[in-house]
Parts: sequence; C-alpha cells; structure tokens
Amino acid sequence: LYRAVVSRPPNPQELELIEAAYASQKALFDADSEAAQKAIKVGESLPADVAPPAEFAAWTMIANLVLNLDETVTRN
Repeated sequence: LYRAVVSRPPNPQELELIEAAYASQKALFDADSEAAQKAIKVGESLPADVAPPAEFAAWTMIANLVLNLDETVTRN
C-alpha cells in the first residue's frame, strides 16, 4: 500500500508508526463490532467479504492514513 501510494517503501520509523496505528485500530474495532461495520459501509460500494469486519475496518483506516499523508497529497 505504502509503496503504491508514495512510490517508495516506508522507512523503518514510518513502518513502525503504521504498524502501531494498525494495531491500535484493530484493537478498537475488535472491541466495537458495530463501529467496524459502520466504518466498512461508508460510501456507495458494498464491502467485499475478504476479511473479518474488524480487520477490514482497521485496514480501511490505514489506507485512509496513507492516502492523506502530506507526501501523498502534494506528490508531483
């Protein structure tokens, strides 16, 4: 995901931050399945059945994080 979006692999510090963010989001969604369902049902497309809702929601938040990096938004 990171490499596809910013055209380079994450450095060790960035990878550590992303892994910590994923773990945090996963724990939150594991504890609140209703929030996980809401997170994956935003928008017009139906969620694909590729992972449990908590995992899918956590990855959705990580994709959102990477897509909103300053490096992504201001990429030339």
